[in-house]
Amino acid sequence: MFVKSVSEKFNKIVKNINKPYLVKKLEKDHEVILNFLEKIKGNIKNKNYSKAFHILNEMFYSYKKHILYENNYLYPKLFKKYYGYENIIEAIKEIKDEEENISKAIDRLMIIYEAPWVIEKNHKEFLSDIENFSLILKERVDFEESRLFVLY
Repeated sequence: MFVKSVSEKFNKIVKNINKPYLVKKLEKDHEVILNFLEKIKGNIKNKNYSKAFHILNEMFYSYKKHILYENNYLYPKLFKKYYGYENIIEAIKEIKDEEENISKAIDRLMIIYEAPWVIEKNHKEFLSDIENFSLILKERVDFEESRLFVLY
């Protein structure tokens, strides 16, 4: 048990040694945002709509801050690094456009579920929307961490 625990910690440290600070930060953001989504689901299932609303707002601001880092640091560096490689630049633009669609989806959630009473009144639809958003976001996170960040 102890050896397994030490081995897991060592592997986690080694995995992060060569990662640039920005990549580490963005990956930590992913973890935090996905954790918020799980907390929202748990609070809805426990009928704590006010807490779910509060966490939704925290997640929204964390997500928007995360996007600011991607838009101001990650994508400009990638565009500069791969300048002249039109096929790579085009792929990066498509990836960025997809992120903008995800941002629109979270904006939509914030508009629709504007208060705890709205969440309570529509808790089944809200839970479904959060579940769908979670799936999309998890897929996006997996893609970014395995395919996009390696370009950085």
